[in-house]
Amino acid sequence: MTPDRAWAAAAAQHLVRYRWETWWYADSVGFEGLLAATDITGESRFQDFAYGMARAWLGRRRARRNDPPPPFHWSDHTAPAAAMIELALRYDDAELLAELERLADWLISRPQAGGLPLLDPGQALCVWVDCMQFQGPFLARLARATGQQRFEDGAVWFLLGHDRVLRGEAGLYSHIYDVTTGRANGVHWGRGQGWAMLGLWQTLAQLPGSSLAAERIRALLAAHLDALIEFQAPSGHWPTIVDDPRSYEESSVAAFYLATAIPALAGGLLDRSRHAPSLQRAAAAFGDALHADGRYTGVSGNTHAGPAERYRMIPLDVVVPWGQGPALLAAQAWLAEGGAALLQP
Repeated sequence: MTPDRAWAAAAAQHLVRYRWETWWYADSVGFEGLLAATDITGESRFQDFAYGMARAWLGRRRARRNDPPPPFHWSDHTAPAAAMIELALRYDDAELLAELERLADWLISRPQAGGLPLLDPGQALCVWVDCMQFQGPFLARLARATGQQRFEDGAVWFLLGHDRVLRGEAGLYSHIYDVTTGRANGVHWGRGQGWAMLGLWQTLAQLPGSSLAAERIRALLAAHLDALIEFQAPSGHWPTIVDDPRSYEESSVAAFYLATAIPALAGGLLDRSRHAPSLQRAAAAFGDALHADGRYTGVSGNTHAGPAERYRMIPLDVVVPWGQGPALLAAQAWLAEGGAALLQP
């Protein structure tokens, strides 16, 4: 099927019913999916729901009487902060925006090792590919919203530092990098490629186009998408370990790819002769994974880093923010750029 307003509304309703933890990995794209659903359907209830959750988080953050603000929780580094900036602007909420500035300063001041931020040192001394979509876009968007250069500098530092240690020779990203051993785990997890590409694109979209950082990120994004299409299966999907054909195919990668490559192609970043065929195959696979009840099927469950065998055993067909969110972003990009018309020779 082809994504439309009815499907977007049904897809977002699954996110409304999801048991959010405030916060956890992939909440970012879940919230972005809710915003996309409002933009597609014109129904404010989806962004209203997200705003209510953002205000609840703000209430938890608010100091009592004359007490200092409570410390940030370690999981706040996974907050859907870029989406919360949009919510603060849409609802004219200066209090929420100010708290997001404090969150940004906390992120920038996290412990470091080898010039890399340790966002969750209590769990592991690792750098995670997921965070390429969390911190870079958030800080770059905050820089535009506030005009403060330190946030733009932080966005570039986070993103390029992660790229430096996670990108392999083939242009694919490992899931994690262990700062104690100085090695990445070498597993090119499919959804990890999605986190990387979307983080690169969303950060790039917020930077001044003529800056050296933007030029660098533009080149990294194009190279990564060029590398990824070499591993696309005939179905239009990618294996859950993209360069391991023994792995089952997993559908979130196609959604991330469409959400990123469609606007990148429309913006002139990609070679049309190379990417239009890949996008056509991905779009067909994406459409096959859409269900009228709003589910985006074929998405793998919560995936912890480990040996390759672990990735091959993760169950499929869960209804989660890291599936519904990218699918709604892909639908938004498809509709905004004219869908099939964009992919014509």
